[in-house]
Amino acid sequence: MRSRVAILCVLAAFALLSASRARAQSAFARDGFGEWLEGYDLRGQGLGNTGIGVVDPYNFTLANPASSAFAHSTVGYVGLEGSVTQLDDGNGTVSSSSGYIAGLGVFVPFSDHFGTRLALRPRSLGTYAIEGEIETGSGAEGNVRREEGARGLLEATADFSWRDKHTWAIAISAGIMGGALSDETETFFTDSGWVGSTDRRALRLHPAWTLGGGLLWHPVKQFSLGAAFSTGTRISVEEELRGPGGKKWTYETTIDPPSGAGAGVGILLTDLVRVSGDVYWRGWEDLRIGGELPPQEDFGVVRNTVRWGVGLERLSRIGPTVSAFNRMALRIGFAYIPWYALNQDGNAANEYRLTAGAGLVLKRDRGRVDLLLAYGHRGSRESTGIEEDFFRLGFAATFARVLREY
Repeated sequence: MRSRVAILCVLAAFALLSASRARAQSAFARDGFGEWLEGYDLRGQGLGNTGIGVVDPYNFTLANPASSAFAHSTVGYVGLEGSVTQLDDGNGTVSSSSGYIAGLGVFVPFSDHFGTRLALRPRSLGTYAIEGEIETGSGAEGNVRREEGARGLLEATADFSWRDKHTWAIAISAGIMGGALSDETETFFTDSGWVGSTDRRALRLHPAWTLGGGLLWHPVKQFSLGAAFSTGTRISVEEELRGPGGKKWTYETTIDPPSGAGAGVGILLTDLVRVSGDVYWRGWEDLRIGGELPPQEDFGVVRNTVRWGVGLERLSRIGPTVSAFNRMALRIGFAYIPWYALNQDGNAANEYRLTAGAGLVLKRDRGRVDLLLAYGHRGSRESTGIEEDFFRLGFAATFARVLREY
């Protein structure tokens, strides 16, 4: 049984990594950084993006630096995801697939009270491709503009936590975030009076410090409450523009990333059934580029966002005589995730996500493997002009020793 599980884990990891070299794709990434990730592990994603207020030895929710503090032994985590996206912009539907590493990390307790967690994760991800007609005044058919781009931010963090037995846990987080953005626009004309061109724009975001903190309060077995915040320092940016004929311009600017704060709750309805809920606010309206507010060239208007989610989980049973099915945790959830960037008409996309997942405790290393299945819908043809449907599959492995008290 154990060997079969190991083989399935390896095959799942290989399938996700080989699905595509591209990052997760979304046409809505055009006017911003791409899909902003708050840092939920696959377990939390299966529960509708919740976990800030959940006390669990497997909780690796990076949105709350204190989420792993109640683990009594070393915990390792690796997550992989793959997605298939279908875009409808009124000119037909286009499908694309992608695969990427969702997160890596380890939590090490130094004593009964102190511990540290090291993690590496994507902070944002997304590529986009848009094709539309160009109005030239000549009336010629076949004139088109094609736009493509990629957005990606990577963050490495070190979290330091303190806990008081099973009642309180607090943590601070320090990290480094950096990445790159790119855009390419190609224009094609069928009439001889117009000349096509290619414009490229690339931004390199140099690493900058990020700061955060969190807490967990666990007064009784049936209830837990969590809170967290995150912020970042100014990021220096190198911008390179390439116009027709290969002409190049370089600039230097800055980006002030938005801060955020969230809260979560976990409630045991029975010994084996838990409900969780999270809400997270992020202040995108404080975003500054070169010290100035959007909108700017290649970056549209932004809005503050409040995302929330709810989840229901049947917990695992642990014991030498427990069957494989009863060792499995089963999860369902729902998440509402508003997009922060507005389009040229002043409209922004809202995302609705249905999630499901399972977690199987393994006997040999007392770790767990988790599976994620999610369906999401973004935007609408009426308000944003484009809409997306996506299916997301995830696989994660968490390595830990489970104690009887859990």
